[in-house]
Amino acid sequence: MSTVLKKEDKFNGKTFYQVDEKLVLANGFDQTEIFMKIEYLELLKSNNAVSSKQTEVTDENYSIEPVASAVRILIELQCQDWWFLNRGSLVFLADNNIIDLGSPAGRNSWVGKVEGVNKNTVVCNEHCVYLMSKEDLKKICDAQKIELQLSGAKWKTESELSQMNADLFRLLYNNAFDNSLYNEVVSGFNELNTIQKNFKKRLIIVFAALLVISFILIGTKAVSEGTGFMLDFFTPLLGVLAFFIGKDMINNLYYLKHRAKTRKEIADIKGQISWKTGWGVLGVFILLAILFGSGYVVIPGIIALVGGYVYSFMNMNVK
Repeated sequence: MSTVLKKEDKFNGKTFYQVDEKLVLANGFDQTEIFMKIEYLELLKSNNAVSSKQTEVTDENYSIEPVASAVRILIELQCQDWWFLNRGSLVFLADNNIIDLGSPAGRNSWVGKVEGVNKNTVVCNEHCVYLMSKEDLKKICDAQKIELQLSGAKWKTESELSQMNADLFRLLYNNAFDNSLYNEVVSGFNELNTIQKNFKKRLIIVFAALLVISFILIGTKAVSEGTGFMLDFFTPLLGVLAFFIGKDMINNLYYLKHRAKTRKEIADIKGQISWKTGWGVLGVFILLAILFGSGYVVIPGIIALVGGYVYSFMNMNVK
């Protein structure tokens, strides 16, 4: 769900407005992952200390204590090689406005291992913080097309923000600076959050109903009438489950259709929904197979899963 969380640090005079969703800039099979988070740090008091301990910017890892309120862009990068983001920059292109944030105001780096299929893959992690002014954030929020370039000493990447990701900047501006602006974006996120909450509640209710009815049937004479009766009995229940899943899928797609800019963005989301739904249907039929003691019941679920991935693959070719 996309919301802005407000956190206060009273003793240090700081208030954070944090968008609780990450923007995906890169997520490839070569272990390269780049995520972006945005937040606003508001300083409520000045620092009266004579001096403050800071590390040198020339160090590999460093942090500069903020002296003024600022929008913070947090980059989380994972790769099999070092980018050395501290020697590069982050630049936004908002329509015709070039917004150069320069070098990061802080960097934390370490070496780790990827957990998953190949647990022996060693990766380099770099987390950096870039500072942006309120005025530059407003330029990004008002732009129709937003591009960015992230560079280090060795590598760089360029990408264009989707409508959904661009709206996260507008969501932050509405919550942190002016709640009279970009209200249509806030309403859209609220609508999507409501859909997602209701979707989870309905799934829990339907699955709970399936389990309860299953145990009731097992304890009655219905079992003696054979698997055929139970399958016939479960057909309308599966229809109800499919109805709720389909309804919420349509709502999600309707939202994305009216907020995504390109057919590619819509196709990407449709592809994700298709394979996730395939796994959900397979899970239902595995449950039924356990209850009926028949492996053949899983076959429709496997077909649904394969179909979901085929449809997902077809959407990958949409431009």
